[in-house]
Amino acid sequence: MDSGNLPLDIYSRMGDEKFNQWIFSVLQKTYGSENFHPGPTKGMDGGIDAEYVYGDGTRFPIQIKWRDVTRSSNETLRPKVLKDIRDWVVTISEKTPFPAKVLFITNVDFSGKEVEEIKQIKIGANFTLDFWHFPNLVSYTNQYPDIFETFNPYLTKEDVQFIRENDTKARIKNESRYLKVVEEGNIKHIQSKLKNLFIDFKKQEDLFLGFIFLLEPYYLDDRGSGDREIVRKLFDVGREKEVALIESLRESGSISIIGSLVFVIDRDKARHIVTEGIESLEIEIEQLLDLFIKK
Repeated sequence: MDSGNLPLDIYSRMGDEKFNQWIFSVLQKTYGSENFHPGPTKGMDGGIDAEYVYGDGTRFPIQIKWRDVTRSSNETLRPKVLKDIRDWVVTISEKTPFPAKVLFITNVDFSGKEVEEIKQIKIGANFTLDFWHFPNLVSYTNQYPDIFETFNPYLTKEDVQFIRENDTKARIKNESRYLKVVEEGNIKHIQSKLKNLFIDFKKQEDLFLGFIFLLEPYYLDDRGSGDREIVRKLFDVGREKEVALIESLRESGSISIIGSLVFVIDRDKARHIVTEGIESLEIEIEQLLDLFIKK
């Protein structure tokens, strides 16, 4: 998945504490939990200090800076974060001996030119400043989707709990129950009402977005095979058409995909579709959700 498909405020929506916990988890996965030493508290500058220890004993400090990009634009935040970086490096340079490497992490998005300028900040000939910003975070999000699921700002605590309690084998075991539901009369009744809306692809796509929103967490792997089977029956589409609907929603920016997890970005639109689209067909939401085992 390309980084452009994730909204720039996705990590901002985690909040400061949740963002730092996610970063800690990514760092532990990347370097090994036995080598990770998180700072116990925030520093005076509002950042979280942490430290890694390589197998050979070489230490390097890490600073994490979460900023709320929903209240200030990236353009406004960049100069402030850049100052934070310079000030931090100055502080490090006052230590004896100062480390040969440091890592600064932020959810703010910088241009390629700005990143190169940041990497040129030096306090010695052998000094290296590593820098993670939005594109790097997107890369780690895709690399470790299982970690992101826990901290995804678009999932509720109940969704996360469901993810933890239901593994792939459990979902496959219930496949026969799903197939039985598909043959029941209730699904045919709802299916006939939905067909009246499918005059064009756009209306079908919008309603599909509403279903993804209702059924979150929505999986593309075996964990969601039963749910998707029922959705395909309701929409009277095959797997190829289902893929086309999901890809169109992804390209439009209405949804994003991390690993096998699909989640809705345009939640206001999805909520409107549920209330105005589905309920206007006189379909009871409770009756609809009864078709799906996780509800």
